[in-house]
Amino acid sequence: MRSSNAPWKCCTASDCSKFEGALATETLSRALRLEGIATSRRDSFIRGWPIEWDLIVPRPKEKPALHGLLYEPGQVAAVLEVKLSGLVNRKNALPALRQNFKLAKKAGVQVAYVAFADYGKASAVEKELGYPCFKLCDVKGRWPNSKYSDTGDFERLIAFLRDAEQAGLP
Repeated sequence: MRSSNAPWKCCTASDCSKFEGALATETLSRALRLEGIATSRRDSFIRGWPIEWDLIVPRPKEKPALHGLLYEPGQVAAVLEVKLSGLVNRKNALPALRQNFKLAKKAGVQVAYVAFADYGKASAVEKELGYPCFKLCDVKGRWPNSKYSDTGDFERLIAFLRDAEQAGLP
């Protein structure tokens, strides 16, 4: 039996990273929609690509197929890799993410890594990844005494996605 009804205590296992990742993705999706930027459902796909994308930003007025999960490559403006607190197993994660982003860029799709808060060693910086990265807040100190501050990257992300939506339109 759980000792708390707090929503973030929903997991009984010691590792709730899947839940935290889903929550981060849903939170970002909602924030983008409030800014007028459409997003896919969480964990969506592009036909012909063996990659599950955290979020897809479709081109204006494009609708996915198969229960809202599948887009055609030409329907996609951008794909986002979303993390709550950075990359786990960075040594393996960065090359895999770089390869996925390379495939998307080759097809004319914009790509970005978005982290709510990247902690030091887990940070995926643009220099290492080679693609746009957005860190939404800086974190000082260790939990539960952490202090958070806005980086201004959310506004940069909005501008990046609006440019991606308009790219290639008449």
